[in-house]
Amino acid sequence: MKLQQILDFSNQPNYQAQQYLLQTDLNILFINPEATGANFYKMYVPFWILKKAQPISTAISGWTKYNPVRRFRNDDKTPIRSTQIFWADTIVIPFTNQPLKEFMDACRTINPNTKIIFHVDFDFFDIPKDHPLKDAFPSEKINNIIDNINACDKVVVTNPQLASCLITKLK
Repeated sequence: MKLQQILDFSNQPNYQAQQYLLQTDLNILFINPEATGANFYKMYVPFWILKKAQPISTAISGWTKYNPVRRFRNDDKTPIRSTQIFWADTIVIPFTNQPLKEFMDACRTINPNTKIIFHVDFDFFDIPKDHPLKDAFPSEKINNIIDNINACDKVVVTNPQLASCLITKLK
C-alpha cells in the first residue's frame, strides 16, 4: 500500500471510530500530525510500527497535508473527543506554536493518568531574520511553545544539540 493511501485511509470516519475499540496495556494517541518529513519519522512510523507491537494500541486523530505557508500561521484546532482522551494512556502532540496548556489540563481532567508528549522540531528562539518562518514566531508564539513545554510530561526533540539548547534556555 502506498503512503498516500495509508494516510487517506487513516482519515476515514470508519477507521477513526474503530481505533478506540481495542484497549491494551498501553494506548498511544497521535494528535493530527502534518505530513512533513519530521512527522513521518516521529509520528507516522511509530504509529504504524507500534500498532503491530503487543501489548500496545495506537490511534491517530487524522492528518493534514503539509503547507509551509499555513503551518505556523494558523490557529486551527483539531477537535479531539473526550472518548479519545479517556482511551489514551499517552498523547503525542506535534510541534506547534498554538497554546496547548488548557488542552493539556483538560486532558488530565478527563484522564488523570494520561502522559503528554510534545515534539519540538527546531530552535524557535534563534530563527534567522531572513528565514521564511521568522514572522510566525513573535514573542507571544514563543511563549506559547514554552508554556506547552512546561505543561507536558515529556519533550521529544530532533537532536542532542536542540535538547541542550532547550535545557539551557528554559532551565
